[in-house]
This record gives sequence, structure tokens and C-alpha cells, in this order.
Amino acid sequence: MAVDYGRIVLEVEVLYPRWIYVEYDVCVIGDLVVDYIVRVERLPLNPNECQITSSAFKFPGGSANFLITASRLDLKVNVVDVVGDDENGKIILDILGSEGVDLRGVKVVKNARTTQVIILVDGEGNHAFIGVIGVRLKPEIVDSDLIVKSKYLYVSCYSMMSPSEIEATLNAINTAYENNVRIFFDPGPLHRTLPRNILREVISKSYITSLNSSEALGITGVKTVEDAAITLKNMGARIVVVKMGEYGALLLHNSRLERVESVEKIKAASTIGAGDCFNAGLICGLVKGLNLREAVLLANIVGAVKVKKWRQSDIMPSKDDVVRYLLKLRRYDILNKLGWINSRKHN
Repeated sequence: MAVDYGRIVLEVEVLYPRWIYVEYDVCVIGDLVVDYIVRVERLPLNPNECQITSSAFKFPGGSANFLITASRLDLKVNVVDVVGDDENGKIILDILGSEGVDLRGVKVVKNARTTQVIILVDGEGNHAFIGVIGVRLKPEIVDSDLIVKSKYLYVSCYSMMSPSEIEATLNAINTAYENNVRIFFDPGPLHRTLPRNILREVISKSYITSLNSSEALGITGVKTVEDAAITLKNMGARIVVVKMGEYGALLLHNSRLERVESVEKIKAASTIGAGDCFNAGLICGLVKGLNLREAVLLANIVGAVKVKKWRQSDIMPSKDDVVRYLLKLRRYDILNKLGWINSRKHN
């Protein structure tokens, strides 16, 4: 039987674009902030009300949630953004650097303020945000070389909050798209502020669009998450994943809809960054050879680990946390595929 090797090579390159040559698993564009996390008795706060707390700390937030978790899951990650030369900028650089994140794409601007987000968290894990905007991404800051050397470009609407950020992020997306770098898009709640035509353009170029159920319904205007996933697929997203918290996730790929179960019902200590950690688990699974359903299950596990965490010294998931969870579920097959443990020991 004759075999068209040229076609086989082409199909492999489409499925795994230039991965043999790339240096990074993921390049993240924008949204480096410092979170100032404050524990309160309850939300919402009432006018003229005073609540006293002894629990408050700073930690890198925004895209740093994804970066730290992805790096802890053995992914090689870099970030393209800008910070100020203030205390908050130093916190971001020091902690991300200690976590193994490549920071060569981060520019430090003198006499500038780093964006900070004040987050109030109650005893049920609910939270409210107040953003204090600092220096933001500009087109000239973006290092296209870091994008081209990556398997995935990670994008959210938080990196498109101003005209200059939109231009910079769209340039990054176009660079990725033209060079067969897979685009992972998590719109987040700020999808409401992005011009509709730009939102549709980003979705149409995405390899994966990952979002929660309220965002999916808000973007599409339909009544069910199933119809929302189909609508997003029709907008051009190759794979759609709808995050549904304790109900797991909905996956749409190749016109097939399926639910991926949650791992357990959890009382959340804090849901801050859970979606970013879910996304890190999803990309980790795909990069390391899991099939889509297995990768979404891994994402559910990483998200579940995150919502249990609160302490400053232990706020983000670790690989050991995830390994323990997979062992508890007896998913030795996934552990073996990830290369984190030899399943033969458990047969």
C-alpha cells in the first residue's frame, strides 16, 4: 500500500505545530497584578459598616495564578507584560522568578505603579474585587519571539482593558495564529467591556475557549450551557470547555458534547484564581499527552485543589497536591501518562 508521507507530516504539524522546535509550553500575555487579599466576616459590606480582620496578605494575582500553577505542574512558561518599579512589581518578579517562570518578556517601568487588586473574601469563599490600575501593556513591549517559541498563547480579556492593550494583545494573537501557536482564550467577566467584533475575532482564532457558565451564557445570549457551547463553536472556537464548579465541566469537540464529572463537592475556602488553575491543569494534560476528557478531569482536580487553599504560604496548587488527589481516585493511568508516577507499582 502506498503511503503519502508528506501528507502524514503535514497532518502531524497541524495537530502539533512545530512542538519539536519550541522552547516553551505556554506564553502568557498581560494581566500581571498583585492581589491584596483581605478576609472579612461576610459580604456584601453595608454603607458605614466597619469589619475588623487579622487576615490580609499580598500575593501575585491575575495571570500569575496560571503561571505559578502551570510551572508547578512542570510546564515551561513565560510572560509578556509590564510592571512598575514599586513594591508590588518587586513582589511579582521575586515570586514568579522563584517559581521558575521565565521573566525575560517583562519590562519594568521606572517611577510607575503596578496594578493592584483588593479582594475581599468572606467565610463562604465569595469574593469582591476593587482594581487599582497601574502601568499597562503596550504594543512595543510585546516580544513576538517568545510567542513563536511557545506551544500555546494564553489570553484573557484582562489584558484588553484599554485601546493600547487591545492592540498589543491582538498583535500577539495574530502572531500566534500565523505561526501555528495554539491560542487558549479565557474571556473572564470583562468580556462585557470588550467590543463585540473583537471578542468574536479572538474566539474565532482560539484553539480552546475556556469559560464559566455565566460567561458562556452572557456572551452567546442563549438559555442553556449546551447551546452556549455550540454557539461558541460556531463562532470558530475549535474546542469549547465550560467550567461549572461543583458540577464539573462541559466539553465540546468535533460536534460531540460531553460532561466531565467533578471530583467531589467541596466547601470552598476561596475561589480566587480557581479558573486560572483549572486552565493550567487543562493545558498541562494536553501538553503531556492526555486525551481531552482526561485533560478536563485533570483540570477539575487542579481547580478543586485550589479552592481548598487559603493560607499565604500555601495558596496555590502544587504537583504533589494533584498527585495525591489522583492517587485517591486511583487514576494511575493518568499519573503514568503524565510521567509523575509509575502505575505498575499500583497494579
